[in-house]
Amino acid sequence: MHHPISNRVYKRRRGTAIVVAPQGILVARCNSDCYLLLGGAANRNEPRIIAAIRELKEETDLAAYSAKFLFEHTGRVHQYSNKQVQDHHKVFLIEAEGKPRPCHEIKQIGYYRTGDEIALSKSTREILEIYFAMSI
Repeated sequence: MHHPISNRVYKRRRGTAIVVAPQGILVARCNSDCYLLLGGAANRNEPRIIAAIRELKEETDLAAYSAKFLFEHTGRVHQYSNKQVQDHHKVFLIEAEGKPRPCHEIKQIGYYRTGDEIALSKSTREILEIYFAMSI
């Protein structure tokens, strides 16, 4: 039996963390060549600030002690697990303590500074452009 691909786009609520360190803004890679900001999908009825803090801890073992809402960002529609998904980010500036280390699905930790030539995801690049424009 043939099942048609759904045209439905699933809205994925994400809490996204900007963590500024002396080396730059903390980014991480999973299984792709691109670095992403830390954070992730919010569980059902979970506030996105809680998702950002929880995911930061799960992905890097950093413990947040301060979080400030910055802005919202809507990403492009993309394919994820056989679904069309659009990420709806709430972006937070998070201060955290500890030494970041790759945990769970994170394979590598990195740092980004304006002008660096490291590969960033499209949404990460867009979010950082907005952040740097706010910081002037």
